[in-house]
Amino acid sequence: PHLRSLLLFHVGEFQEECWKWVRAICNDLLFLRVLDFEGLRIKGSFPKEVKKLVHLRYLSLKETSITELPSSLGDLRYLLTLDLRVQDEILIPNVLWKLRRLRHLYLPRKYKIGKRDGKLHLHALSYLMTLENVNMSTLREQDLLELSNISRLSVVDGLRKESLGVNPSIQKHDIRTTSKDGPYRLGMRCQISRSRCQNLQGLEFRYTHNRFWHPGMSDN
Repeated sequence: PHLRSLLLFHVGEFQEECWKWVRAICNDLLFLRVLDFEGLRIKGSFPKEVKKLVHLRYLSLKETSITELPSSLGDLRYLLTLDLRVQDEILIPNVLWKLRRLRHLYLPRKYKIGKRDGKLHLHALSYLMTLENVNMSTLREQDLLELSNISRLSVVDGLRKESLGVNPSIQKHDIRTTSKDGPYRLGMRCQISRSRCQNLQGLEFRYTHNRFWHPGMSDN
């Protein structure tokens, strides 16, 4: 069948049969461009057969219980949006840099990188516009500087002032910060160098520590 879009809904507890459906989709619906598993009660390792969906443009695992992604995910060369905001921690293979057409990447709040250095390599994603929930301790900072088209950046933790090239003479952007006690807005502004993140329109910090400070902020 030449089905292009598939959105799955599931009510009730997890059932083993779900994995049969997932594998059948990967093996039979080879022309899919949109595949949305949001909220589906599937858990464990995502099947490597996903590599067969070479035409896929959108893949969402949001609110599932997937705990590990296969390295074959890197074969989805036409993928534009990847939503990995799963419920629990997930192991991500260091293959996302192969998704060179990727525009929007939504990482989960908790994740590990399947590589010795534990760093997520994103240097080749020159078209990336949205990067959400990135923990800077798992990202090579020089990769961030090469994301020239990034317009929305959400940082969980670990951002240093050098990462965004703070410069007091450059345009200001609003910051939204979120603590472990819930979201709130602060009357603060951060000055970001156009020479690095020149297309940045939204910058959000989510942090788990009681103290937070960033150069260029003021109480005005």
